[in-house]
Amino acid sequence: MSADILSPYSTGGHAFPAAVGDFSNVLNLSFTTSLVTASTTIDAALITLTATADCWISVGSSPTAAKAGSSSFFLPAKTVLHLALPDSTQKISVIGDSASGTLSVLPAAKG
Repeated sequence: MSADILSPYSTGGHAFPAAVGDFSNVLNLSFTTSLVTASTTIDAALITLTATADCWISVGSSPTAAKAGSSSFFLPAKTVLHLALPDSTQKISVIGDSASGTLSVLPAAKG
């Protein structure tokens, strides 16, 4: 198992993989319902996302999030989503569904 992946245990005693977060590189992206916000390039193989309000996200080298768009994914508020990124050229784009908020992006630490 990689040095940057841990195996903590649930209350039931079952092991599950967890990435070590790179808290020095957290991205907090403010978004509104009318303005698409895009991140800088994310240099991580795995990221964790959560948002303060319902939003739509898109990931790619030049993403543009759109409400109910074919290349966008709905992320409900206060939901945690883990995503593997194919390479270090990826960015995240976000737009609010019905309210403004903040999308927090935690990259996994490099091992």
